[in-house]
Amino acid sequence: MALHACRHGAARLHSCLWLNNMKTKLKSFKDLIVWQLASQFSKDVYELTKKFPTKEKYSLTDDLLRAARSIPANISEGWGRRFPKEKISFYNIASGSAEECANHLIEAFNVGYLNAVDHARFQKNVHIISVKLTNLITRIRKDIVILRQRSVTSTKCDCNSASVPNVSTAQRAKVFP
Repeated sequence: MALHACRHGAARLHSCLWLNNMKTKLKSFKDLIVWQLASQFSKDVYELTKKFPTKEKYSLTDDLLRAARSIPANISEGWGRRFPKEKISFYNIASGSAEECANHLIEAFNVGYLNAVDHARFQKNVHIISVKLTNLITRIRKDIVILRQRSVTSTKCDCNSASVPNVSTAQRAKVFP
């Protein structure tokens, strides 16, 4: 999410993120790196749980699969929400599901369903997802604060008014460092 000034200086929040040092318009939740990582993690967990004993089918296997699938699902649902606070809510749920996966992976390791190498790899991947979700949430919160500050200082926007000045290049540079 990034803050952009329209031609008359009003600020608005929309779906742009900095990717590879370039401003890129994201068109879908599938463009979010965190969703891509979460989706791959979910696939990897599915493959992992195939190795679990059948007696765990309706307990640890099911719990781990549900938590892993919940991460990309909540990211995509958050993406589809209109208001930033709603987005944050779903991204927080996804973050909670990531932590739940971390716990289930520890349980699988403790009972011997997961070797040390795989355990470390899965824990690292879920940690990366958690960090990226936290960064996404933090960015949205910062944008909300900026929007509030700009709305307090700006007057009511009248897009049809000829007296409203355009935003200068210098002003855009302040918004888009």
